[in-house]
Amino acid sequence: MFPSMGAKHIKGDHWIRFDPSFKNYKYTEGLDISSDVAFNGSDFIDSIKNTGAYNATDSYIYNLDNSAINSTLENHQSQTLAFINQTNSNASMNDIYGGKDIIKHQFTILLGTLPYKTDKVHARYRELPDSLRHKVRITVSSDDNLSLSDPVSVTVSLPESVGKKLYLSYVAASTDDETVRESYGAETSFPAYLVNVKAELKLDNTVLFTGSPVSMGTAQELKVELINTSSINHALYAIKAGYYTVIGINTGTLGLDINEKINSVNVSSTDDAMSEMLYQSILGYWMENDAISSSYNSAFDINAVRVPSEGIVSTPLDLEYLFGVPVSGSYTAMAFDIKEDLWLIKALDGDADKKIKYNIVTGMISSVLEGAVFDQLFTEDTDMGVSAIALLAVALQSGIKVYGIDKSNIDAIIPKLQVDSSVINAVKSAVNAGSVVIMPEKTMTYAGWNGDSYIVLDSQGNGAYMISGGTAGGRMLMRMPGAYPMLQKPLLVDLQQSLDKWLISNGSSYK
Repeated sequence: MFPSMGAKHIKGDHWIRFDPSFKNYKYTEGLDISSDVAFNGSDFIDSIKNTGAYNATDSYIYNLDNSAINSTLENHQSQTLAFINQTNSNASMNDIYGGKDIIKHQFTILLGTLPYKTDKVHARYRELPDSLRHKVRITVSSDDNLSLSDPVSVTVSLPESVGKKLYLSYVAASTDDETVRESYGAETSFPAYLVNVKAELKLDNTVLFTGSPVSMGTAQELKVELINTSSINHALYAIKAGYYTVIGINTGTLGLDINEKINSVNVSSTDDAMSEMLYQSILGYWMENDAISSSYNSAFDINAVRVPSEGIVSTPLDLEYLFGVPVSGSYTAMAFDIKEDLWLIKALDGDADKKIKYNIVTGMISSVLEGAVFDQLFTEDTDMGVSAIALLAVALQSGIKVYGIDKSNIDAIIPKLQVDSSVINAVKSAVNAGSVVIMPEKTMTYAGWNGDSYIVLDSQGNGAYMISGGTAGGRMLMRMPGAYPMLQKPLLVDLQQSLDKWLISNGSSYK
């Protein structure tokens, strides 16, 4: 033993075994809203069917009365708020939904033993070996193996990326290319074939790799791999040389204070401004996704823990071709593509149905956010962001049939669909794999966007919420003149203000 056990600070000369990850929690029960504020879900579903045309035989519904649905939900919301105010007018999110708080132990000395029995020591290391480290690997390659035969790739420590901006852009390959690009800065489009660019990946302000020169508009592939100690999760994104892309890694903590991050931003160039706009978008998406999804834990009696996840937000380069040559390019939109939104989910009572219902509800919320976050951050109007759920809602209100497709009815429904052939093939593949597909009967136009959307649900409630182009995400049209995208609204937006109502903690910043 040591004389003061750390109570008196002197120069350290011994290691004390210490496990800061071991914590005790105090759990609090939320309000029993479902018992005190009656809401019959089956009757509500029946009333929805009665407000529109529901055909169980052909598996479709359309022409829903949105005002009647909203009236029912608003009435239930009013009753719920009245119950909460009557029960506890100062209720926090923890008081309403239930939650947990760390039981703090503030010892005046360093304890000499761990708070549990050590059953077995697997190995001892002076430092953690590389095989036990979590990492993220980013690779950019060309899909034709002509303009970029050797992929460029980099691997970084996953903890190193937390709270930092991982940003892929395309810089001019030479001063001549930069001169051409800048000369079209005020035009609505520019001749992409005149400009050569190089892929450049940055972690904050540090350049991680630079690719070889390619013509602007060249088809490329972005591969993001999340590497853990036993497996690799990966996602592939079809991009073009000229895209601006932020890769959003979510490890369950953002590793920063939002207000502090926003106030420290230094936008000194178009590239800085573009990356920051995209970074705030993906940051806002993950913040709201985690906060809202976590608020459903007690409602479904489950425990959900965020597993390292990733997605991208980008400004796609729209191209017009003449004999296969990209003669004109323009930036007209921002787009989310969230391919790995991963949770470890366990029903506290072992009921597997609760996990399925939780997956469906939180999946729909994630899809809504893929359009809503753009509305919150960059437009003065609402309903400009496009997502699979938003398009489904519009279809249901607009007289467009929405089908539920599975193996039992796919042969009868496929001939009725007025959508792109690539979507038909994707639907067939999903249904043949055992999934259910929900989709509008025909191609839709909404908020300046034209295309197809569909939702794929597997047997566990896991969903892919797709819009045209194979994107598992959302999009917002924004006219951005010139060879560089331009901002449409002041960049620095206080995300904290729009998220306060969703935070699980008692008014603290989300970190």
